[in-house]
Amino acid sequence: MSKPFTDLIQSMTPRSDGTHVVSIPPGWAQGQSTYGGLTAALGLEAVMRQNEGLPPLRSAMVNFIGAAAGDLTIAPHVVRQGRSLTVAQADVVAEKGLATRSTFSFGAARESLFDESHLPAPDLVGPDDAEPYFTSPTRPNFTQFFDARLARGGWPGTGSEHSNHFIWVRFKEQLTPSMVSLLALADMPPPAMVPRFPQPKPISSLTWMVNVLKTEPQPAQDGWWLLQSRAEHASQGYSSQDMLVWGAGLEPVIAGRQLVAIYL
Repeated sequence: MSKPFTDLIQSMTPRSDGTHVVSIPPGWAQGQSTYGGLTAALGLEAVMRQNEGLPPLRSAMVNFIGAAAGDLTIAPHVVRQGRSLTVAQADVVAEKGLATRSTFSFGAARESLFDESHLPAPDLVGPDDAEPYFTSPTRPNFTQFFDARLARGGWPGTGSEHSNHFIWVRFKEQLTPSMVSLLALADMPPPAMVPRFPQPKPISSLTWMVNVLKTEPQPAQDGWWLLQSRAEHASQGYSSQDMLVWGAGLEPVIAGRQLVAIYL
């Protein structure tokens, strides 16, 4: 196994111009690029290092523009800083140019009339009773860093009838939960249409939007998070999906959306 997540984050090196550099080992590959959740997390880490005392992360908008592999330069900067809201951007640049551009919104808590959720917890088997998710020897390299178990839905490239999947996921390494590590984990499942594929075919994430519902989330027992990917539309080589993450007590902690290019 190559460098795990914690060691990789710690290996990010600051430079005098405000950028950070990091070398991504092949073990984190997703096709010809680096796993998208990791590139988003690297951008968030760089922004938070450069700006101490930020309020909690409220949202992230990630554009996957090109391949991010090998030696990367991460350039964070604040776009706007107000009394309660700070907007920052992080560009991940690879050898061939801009690879990922992320915009992060950090917002202080305010008194509000509302404190409610309209996302009921799903009734599913726990991770101990769920089946292993990645069973194919051709699975993406980066999945070696995660445990994953299928609670409901289908397996990738099996011609499944399902397009709504629930997967228990955790890092194999023991780490202290943080928003950076959770962002790195939240993108782990393949797109919701991939289990519909009759055989493995290429895919490419184009955009990923994340809304943070709980600012200090904790996993369920033994480090598990429950991730849902639900396809809502697939046509003309693209699919749109909703994504949710539940933590301790099956409390929703992240809501996301993603647009994916599918080559089938």
